[in-house]
Amino acid sequence: MLVMTRIFELCDGKYNNLSDLAEAMEISVSQIYRVREGKRNINQKFIVGAIKAFPKHKFDDLFYFTPEPAAKEEPEPESPQQALEKFTSAIDEYAHHLESHTSALTNLSETAHRLRKGSKEVNKLLKYLVEDSADQPKSLPRPDLPGQCPPSSLGEQVFEREKPRVQNHEV
Repeated sequence: MLVMTRIFELCDGKYNNLSDLAEAMEISVSQIYRVREGKRNINQKFIVGAIKAFPKHKFDDLFYFTPEPAAKEEPEPESPQQALEKFTSAIDEYAHHLESHTSALTNLSETAHRLRKGSKEVNKLLKYLVEDSADQPKSLPRPDLPGQCPPSSLGEQVFEREKPRVQNHEV
């Protein structure tokens, strides 16, 4: 017995193309295309993906069983018109697939640019903080040791010293 599918009839109107269907099923477009063309059998990943893409349908709505053919017959040769139609359809599907990859790459590029810009700003701030800390004493006074300032004046000194730096540098 072979497992066959009805998802290609069900996807009309729900998914615009095989790329959208593949994304919903979380499998490759080429796997969907091969199943549709009968060049690949349906496997577990395909079944799970179909259930994800069509959650309101029962298993029997999505799949059916058919007996295996006794022997493969030689397919009739295609007419040039049929071959051209198949080729055109494949090119259209590939164009949609390529378009989705192009969009993803564009988004990745824009995100990388924003991350680089943000990291430059953070690096400037860190550089300023490192340079500024080089001008500061290596250790803060300890109020619990004799001869050191009391806690309230230490806190005020640190606060007053920090306050202008934060106000002057925005990220």
